[in-house]
Amino acid sequence: MTFISYSQNFEDVYINRIFNEKDSGFYVDIGAHHPEHDSVTKSFYDRGWRGINIEPIIESFQKFEEQRPRDINLNVAIGDKEENSDITYFYDTGLSTLSDDIANIHISESNLDYEKRKIKVRTLNNVFMQHNVSKNIDFLKIDVEGFELNVLLGLNLQIYRPTLILLEDTIPTKKAKMESSQDIHNYLINNNYTYSFFDGLNSYFIKNEKIELSKHFDLPVNIFDDFSKTSFETCNNNEDFNLQLRKFKAAYESELINNKILLNSNKELKSSISFLNLQKRRADILLNAANINNTNHFNQWQHVTNQMGSEINIRDNLILEQEHLISLLNTKVNSRLFKTLYWFRKISRIPKKIREIIHNLIPSRTNIKRISIFLGIESYARTLYKFFKHLSKNKIVDNFGEEDFVYNYNLSMPKGKIKYLYMFNSNLVHDDLIIANPKDKNLYMTYINKNRI
Repeated sequence: MTFISYSQNFEDVYINRIFNEKDSGFYVDIGAHHPEHDSVTKSFYDRGWRGINIEPIIESFQKFEEQRPRDINLNVAIGDKEENSDITYFYDTGLSTLSDDIANIHISESNLDYEKRKIKVRTLNNVFMQHNVSKNIDFLKIDVEGFELNVLLGLNLQIYRPTLILLEDTIPTKKAKMESSQDIHNYLINNNYTYSFFDGLNSYFIKNEKIELSKHFDLPVNIFDDFSKTSFETCNNNEDFNLQLRKFKAAYESELINNKILLNSNKELKSSISFLNLQKRRADILLNAANINNTNHFNQWQHVTNQMGSEINIRDNLILEQEHLISLLNTKVNSRLFKTLYWFRKISRIPKKIREIIHNLIPSRTNIKRISIFLGIESYARTLYKFFKHLSKNKIVDNFGEEDFVYNYNLSMPKGKIKYLYMFNSNLVHDDLIIANPKDKNLYMTYINKNRI
């Protein structure tokens, strides 16, 4: 259903973007002026909303009493304290004000008829407390012709927090901002409101809890808002038509200025987006190059790791081959040299055995003859042993393969048990020598040290 706009500068169209799907709500209109003409709340009242309309001019207030029976209508002014004050009333216009400075501007620049009236001034805090107003106010509209800051100072924005606050902070009938405009902005920002939009006439503020609603002010009013503007024929015939026409023209010019500003902003935005896209492409190229370099580094590292693994395998294989060779050499030693040493040892122990036998025998001629024979054999064995000892110089060399293995031995050690000793590349490598008798062991060590190579 097409939205019908009654406001002078499409304020209700912007507000409708925020509350489009809300069939009931609550508004507060300070400086309401007329229930239909230039009304920000008329379209919402027709939809089923209700609220408070505050109008200090009695003639305008009576129209609200007639046409807005569902609303709370108050014939007072709003300020920062409770008092009685003078208001400058300009006949049949919406320019009446409590501000003497604004009133003097109208008086000096126009021929409008006016008069001074007494009016009761109240604060919004007391009005809300008296009428049990809920803290959930959808929007607050302020248009009091230069007295906007005083209105805000009379409201505790930490208790009552309208979702949207819109106020006219331009000098009435002029395009320039009021001197108090910056103070108004600072006050609202300090109370956790965010400045969202300026339509050339009004400034819009969204409470920080609903900051996401600021997106509804990204574009000016356009055909996609699906609205229609009411005709000026609905205006009261007693009102100054020329003044309203000037206001509409000023609002139209402001809208054109906003469109130009938006167009320039769009150009800057497009340029910024283009620059960002270019930077993104450069970043992607650098990222791909970095990934390629990382891949190359990883491949190099993997290659070095594989080479190290190969070297380790080669080393392990060499160790195994050495261990196998040592085992083979030990087998050869055990199978050849040890046997040779073993039998030489056996031969060297024959005289001892003979002496033991003779010692245990009963002396007789026959035994004496036998002893003589055995003694001859013993002498022969000793002579043979000395011969071999002299021949080898107490060494026996057994060559097999390409290395020389030198074995040291002692055949005359009494009560000793020798396994074998051998030399490998002039480094002594031998099994533990097993000698039961400590005295024999000392004799053996003396012999070895004396004849060591």
